[in-house]
Amino acid sequence: MRKIQLISIYLLLSIVGYAQTRTITGTVYEGYNYETLIGCSVILEGTTTGTITDIEGRYSLTIPVKDNQQLRFSYLGYETEYVRISETTNTYDIRMREYGGYRRVVRNIRRAQVSNADPHKVKDIRGRLMQNYTSDGWSKAIENREIEVLSQGIKVKTDKKGYFYLKAVTDADYLKDVATGETVLVAEVTDSVLKIYPDPVFSHLTTSKKDTLGVLFMTNNMPASYQNIYLNKIEDIKDLGKNKFSMTQAQDKYKTIGQKISFTSYIDVGIAGKSPKLQTKYAQGRNGEWQGADRNEVFSWGPAVSNLEYSNNGNLVPIGEGNGAPAKQYDSKDFFKTGISFGNYVNAHFATFGSSILSLKLGQNRNNSTIQDAYKESYNASITLEKIRTGAFESEVGALFKTSYGRLTQQGANLSSLLHSVLTTPVTFDNGDKQSSYAPGYVHNPYMLASELPDRDKNNDILAYLKTKRRFSAVETSAMLSYDKQWNKKHSGIFESLILPERLSYRNMHSSNIMAKADMDWQIKKYDTKINGFLSYGFKHTEEKVNRNDHYSSGSTEFYFSEYNKLIRNAHDIKYGTRIINRDGDLTVEAYNKHYFSNTAKSSDYVNLFPELGASWNMERFIENLFDRYNRNFILYGSVGRSIGESSLIYRNPAVLSTLLNAKDFRNYSEYSEIYSYKGLKPETYLKSEIGLRYHSPSNKFSGEANVFYYNTHNYIAPVIESGQTATLNNVGRLRNYGYFLSAGYTKYSYGSGLGFEIKLNFSQTKNKVSAVYGDRNIISLAGFTDIQTVFAKGQPLGAIYGTTYLRNDKGQQIIDAEGYPMVDNVLKKIGDPTPDFILSLNPTFWWKNFTFSFVLEYNHGGDRWNGTQAILDYQGMSENSARNRDIKQYIFKGVDVAGNVNSTPVDFYNPNLPLSENRWVRYGTTGVGEEYIQDASFLRLSNVMLTYSVFRNKTHRLFKSMKVNAQAQNLFVISPYKGVDPSSLLFGYSSGFGLDLFNLPSTRSYSLSLTLEF
Repeated sequence: MRKIQLISIYLLLSIVGYAQTRTITGTVYEGYNYETLIGCSVILEGTTTGTITDIEGRYSLTIPVKDNQQLRFSYLGYETEYVRISETTNTYDIRMREYGGYRRVVRNIRRAQVSNADPHKVKDIRGRLMQNYTSDGWSKAIENREIEVLSQGIKVKTDKKGYFYLKAVTDADYLKDVATGETVLVAEVTDSVLKIYPDPVFSHLTTSKKDTLGVLFMTNNMPASYQNIYLNKIEDIKDLGKNKFSMTQAQDKYKTIGQKISFTSYIDVGIAGKSPKLQTKYAQGRNGEWQGADRNEVFSWGPAVSNLEYSNNGNLVPIGEGNGAPAKQYDSKDFFKTGISFGNYVNAHFATFGSSILSLKLGQNRNNSTIQDAYKESYNASITLEKIRTGAFESEVGALFKTSYGRLTQQGANLSSLLHSVLTTPVTFDNGDKQSSYAPGYVHNPYMLASELPDRDKNNDILAYLKTKRRFSAVETSAMLSYDKQWNKKHSGIFESLILPERLSYRNMHSSNIMAKADMDWQIKKYDTKINGFLSYGFKHTEEKVNRNDHYSSGSTEFYFSEYNKLIRNAHDIKYGTRIINRDGDLTVEAYNKHYFSNTAKSSDYVNLFPELGASWNMERFIENLFDRYNRNFILYGSVGRSIGESSLIYRNPAVLSTLLNAKDFRNYSEYSEIYSYKGLKPETYLKSEIGLRYHSPSNKFSGEANVFYYNTHNYIAPVIESGQTATLNNVGRLRNYGYFLSAGYTKYSYGSGLGFEIKLNFSQTKNKVSAVYGDRNIISLAGFTDIQTVFAKGQPLGAIYGTTYLRNDKGQQIIDAEGYPMVDNVLKKIGDPTPDFILSLNPTFWWKNFTFSFVLEYNHGGDRWNGTQAILDYQGMSENSARNRDIKQYIFKGVDVAGNVNSTPVDFYNPNLPLSENRWVRYGTTGVGEEYIQDASFLRLSNVMLTYSVFRNKTHRLFKSMKVNAQAQNLFVISPYKGVDPSSLLFGYSSGFGLDLFNLPSTRSYSLSLTLEF
């Protein structure tokens, strides 16, 4: 028995937290057909962060700014693609490969002898003979067809599913489909899986000679740090003689012809999702008496609406004292409207000189929100020229432009203030006149506020790039140069009124990046073991500048504040290493090291060595020796490494600024100041490790993966308010992230027009803990307010919720005051953890004929939220809870008095004969006691449902070559014990506000329909 040495290497995964974030965008295409893929899954590898492509095939994903990350793209019928995220690129366009590889042929090819074919090396072959695969589904497998080994005269027949098995076939052998004469070479089929396509379907952009016989696709897996990045070898076989084993090898010298133009149009209908339940029983007022807007009454502790009628002057009076017209009930949620959005996109691809392809794209969309007067409109255009061949060089050049304009985008607390004015409106008040509010001195009319808010956001982005590569025998070099310029103009604030002082901000920010990179990869061919070397140099020049003017006024007091800053970073990195694949191809090891230099990071602040080690082991021989059974479908992988990351020059998450305010004053919050990086700030460094196991059944029906990770962050960066109102970035401590994920899948392939399906199940658990806090502070505020906040605290999870609690003695008993109510402890303590215990997702896909149907079901178990919205609604008497429980009498709270005696004092939750301040809820203030409003945020969500119908495809005799209709629904339902809006919402839209809800915006339930035509 051959001895196999197994080296177990532990790696990490991604940090989940509140560090800097970046947004990754791109478009996913169907191979080289240039048709976009709708509903392609895009996941940040090793996390549960993900999204799916929209009806234009585009995706946008916000992730932490960390090193060594990659995205996983998966779609039914296509190879799963993995893309490493670089430090210099935020846009990744992906071409998904159909199972078996791209169907691509070449012309002007030259004949070459197979130099690495070894007639003495034998292997077992498991192959499959089948008809072509298109994006419409699998075609029928070819059964009972003879496959011949030419040099041996051995023939076997395919089974009902097209499979055949051969023993001891040499690298120099050819396999022949006897019926058609199609032939493929065995050489370099390292995974022992061979697929023959007798009827290749070629892209209409590419011409092919009539004597093309077949295409062979061969795949090798890379190690963990480049998981499933595929190396593809495409070979065109012809002119096979009796004992003459020669082949023609693709030299990337093919000519493209033709054109492809597609047009996509969509319409989307959005409806406001889950929101807090409001009471509809009691009128505006207090102490059992109606009081209206003329009294600036903010409370709804008045009489029952059923006991009121209108007087002749429009006031509400008890029944029998008015004109007999009963009091009307209004639904303040009528403020939300149906948001109808639409978009149109044109993609055109033309064959130009040689093999190059010119691509032009134009797009427009308008997203109308469910909030009155809120919308965002964007336009984009791009031009790229690919496959430019000049001698031995292959190049690509492109330019992209995008502009967008939004009104009432999330800025500060303005949208939360808007929702506050909606949900606190008494049931007896009508906001429909769009002028007055139910309490003009304290609350805005939501319609008027929406129309008058000055919030505007305009963005322009231009990107130009040039890429080229060349291969010199065993050496491949590549280079890239790009320029990215972004302009952002924000106008935000609120005009002066009786309610709030005027605050207006005009902010103009420019950000530009010049990036250059050069890579060299070479292969040493002297040994049976494949050895590759790698050397890379990257440079990034970043310039960010901001110019803002702020105006504040209240009555006779006003002042102006101007701020200008310009920051520059020049960063260099050098990376080198090697990749080794053993002779049998079942063990791959990668080792790299990186050096990082930056003018904003002192070299003395970190050890400038950032090594990575990764390994991938195909366990075929180990299993065969151990169990005497052939199976090469288990792959064990792992990696360990150290990396580095700097903060952005201008910090994008100002959530800490609101922690100077009490929660009851949240409407006064604005993004009043910038937060900058500075030269003395140390970069974050990361130690990471991971180990995992993948499995695919021989038939590819079953698949599974298990992964364990550990991530350690040093010099964690967060903004801190040291004194006054100024926040600065600081290295606040160390953080650990750890967890695991499990995935399983099953696929039933359909042949012909049969029903097929695929089911994917994912389970993950991710935890984090602060292992150290630097300096004298024990707690660092991240987001929230003075009385409720998420924090960075030693021994606690990142973003733990700290707030006020009920006062307790050493035994944990609540202390009750002389009036019979629990006393309050205003010292902030941990009251919740927003991190879910685990996440489970189910993604089935069904296809039949030209139909494809899929949905995504997600379950999050555990995780806490502070429902500050309910606290204020309780306080004002507008919550369903306050209506249901206000009549509770003679209730005795469990606990003891200050002397330690068991409490026996009964209380009435609401007694109209007592001052309103003695009310069960009003007595604790506007936002109550923090711990009382911590709620379980578990949820079951139907995230996406999609039905696609291909009306026809590849109809060259029609005006349209193909037509596809897609219907999709998002956020159809959310089932949760949480009483607020969507449990996934964020305070003021900030990631560090996760776990806090104070009039957070409801999510949108949307229904869309799209039509795609190909000319």
